[in-house]
Amino acid sequence: YPITNKLTFPTGSWLDPIPLFISPYFRELTVDNSRVRIILNEVEEKENVVFAIWENRPRNRIQIARSEDNGKTWGEAKEISNPESNETITTPVDVDFTIVADRLMVIWKNKFSDTRCQQVYQLYSLGGQSLGQPIPMLTELLGCPEDNQLVTISDDLTLLSTKIFNNTYFLAWDGEKWSLPQIQLGLTGIVDPETLLEIDFGCYQPRFQENRLTIVGCDAGDGGDIWVTSTLLDIDSDWFSKPSAWTEISTIISSGDSIGPISITADQENNFHAVWVQNEDENPKNSSIYYARWVGGTWSFIKLIIAPPEGIVKTLSMEIDSNSRLHLVWSGGASGEIYYSWANANGAWNSKEWKEPIVLPMVSNIGSSADILINEENNIFVVYTIPINEDRGVYITSSSDNGDSWETPTLLLDGTALGWEIVAQASITGKPTSKYFVLVKQEFLLSGTEKDAIYSIASPDQGQTWSSPELMSDANPMWGYILPTDDDNVYRIWQQGQSKNLEIWLDHSTDGGASWSTPYNFSEPGTRPGKADLVVDPLGNIHLLQLTVVKNDTLIREWMWEGTKWNSGEDQLLTSRISRTNVSYLEVGLSSDAFLGVLTTRPIDDTPESGMELVFTGRQLDIDLTNVATPSPDLGTPDVTAIPDIVDSPTQTPESEEPSIIPTKNSETTTQNLPSRSINGVSSEILGPAIGLIAAGLIVLLTLSILYGFSKRIQ
Repeated sequence: YPITNKLTFPTGSWLDPIPLFISPYFRELTVDNSRVRIILNEVEEKENVVFAIWENRPRNRIQIARSEDNGKTWGEAKEISNPESNETITTPVDVDFTIVADRLMVIWKNKFSDTRCQQVYQLYSLGGQSLGQPIPMLTELLGCPEDNQLVTISDDLTLLSTKIFNNTYFLAWDGEKWSLPQIQLGLTGIVDPETLLEIDFGCYQPRFQENRLTIVGCDAGDGGDIWVTSTLLDIDSDWFSKPSAWTEISTIISSGDSIGPISITADQENNFHAVWVQNEDENPKNSSIYYARWVGGTWSFIKLIIAPPEGIVKTLSMEIDSNSRLHLVWSGGASGEIYYSWANANGAWNSKEWKEPIVLPMVSNIGSSADILINEENNIFVVYTIPINEDRGVYITSSSDNGDSWETPTLLLDGTALGWEIVAQASITGKPTSKYFVLVKQEFLLSGTEKDAIYSIASPDQGQTWSSPELMSDANPMWGYILPTDDDNVYRIWQQGQSKNLEIWLDHSTDGGASWSTPYNFSEPGTRPGKADLVVDPLGNIHLLQLTVVKNDTLIREWMWEGTKWNSGEDQLLTSRISRTNVSYLEVGLSSDAFLGVLTTRPIDDTPESGMELVFTGRQLDIDLTNVATPSPDLGTPDVTAIPDIVDSPTQTPESEEPSIIPTKNSETTTQNLPSRSINGVSSEILGPAIGLIAAGLIVLLTLSILYGFSKRIQ
């Protein structure tokens, strides 16, 4: 299939067709599968340079050719995009190009499927040399761009017109960067004045002249008429607003199956660590736990780390201690066991670094809602619920030896005695040196006149004793948080109401939770609030991050409580269509240098079959850390595995390598009255040294007991 060109000259004559590309395959390139484009450029002291570009869809390629003599002769066609240049199989389509600021710009989209694609652009010199790799664009808008059209505005300014979900957007390129997308509402909803029917305005042909953009198009519907419209185009600084404080949303992983729950934390070197659950084939009993690390603005080390027993994970929580150990708890298993494992942060990408998961002490294997807290002495507290049956309630267990052994669980709330039908959603929080708080939700088996409620339980002495439950909200709360910013100031925030009338409330205590202020409603009318999370910055300010639907946009909305009032922060656009916020997760982490990181999920598009993406964004908090004490490094940090030279693609499917730890419940190791149960058997490689250590320990204990008895006799 040859590509040919015909050019007009001042004399009005036409050249004979000249082949630009002849394929060795017996396939035909047509108007529908080639999208041929041609452009001329005036170069000083040279004849006209002509470029031709086309799509070779049968071979999944984009090709370009160049002529330096008005199209009389042409250089060899080169490939801009081909299967070898992409990590996954894609079809490059919707190509267009223009010359701006003495450079050639080429745009196209890589089509992964009918609903998934990635828009990219690439710059070339006028000599045809590549000036870099293809760069993704329009990542803030959900959906596949269509009908890409580039329009030259001036020597150093060009305009891109593109359609996403029947909305037309304009973007301007100033030679260095793209502007923000500008939606053109005037190009939708056009009504035929004769029929009073809305037309489907498409097949655009835009032209710019004397500050006016004219678009000739057709009614792609039943009308079939040709339409023309125009507007004065003023591309000013508002298009190129100041850069957002938020980083560009980056995709960690895309999956055709569900993702979540998720968790994120930051280490002392200001790196973020993320874990998440990924279901395979939408089977809730075929879930695995994955890990990724954020270093220097890039996510890498995307690995499967744990294959849980029975392949079930319902809740997930992770914290880091001062020794740079990541501690992970989750509920799952066949009945609802609470599992625990840990790994050194530097080696957490390696499944072999994660300790063999154990089942924490439980009075009944019907656990749920596991959450973890670590204090400054690296004591670990895990709170969980037994949601139903006679032992239902809230329990807490702890470890003072880095998770090697665990205390018998303490009952914090007796659901049976209180007459609760379901005990759900337990969480624990607190300042490392002050009070701890546990929140728990009361639910009912059948929705009727009864309303769900949230209660708080407090410990004034770092978990030694606990108060009776205190009501926080009984107006159908969806979620709640309690945050102590110091020894006296404590804040409670919750969302309550029905699905169409959800409200966010706050109250405040200045005496450590002994009394509370009148609740304050700071909800926004006309919005649909979704999942939320909170952090306290080093100055004691609360940052509430929430998924919120405003009109057709799903936003990450930030609120900051600065002691007396809420201040709204800059929104971050998550998707350009209404997202299923009820199936999205959101977790927030804060590094010691005050970088706020947000980990969340979003649908790949707006259909249930599309799957999910795990994405990340963040911003640097504008606070003064000069007088904020920073923790000194711990000299007793255990040896960690050196980081190998592994950098996985942030958007690739995680490797499905089998981890060395695949828990199976086949043995038990007794620890106190209610044991922590080992999931895997003890290998013979560690059994021999362990017996030697036990024997040595018995000798030491025997010696000490003799000395102790001798000293008592002397006394």
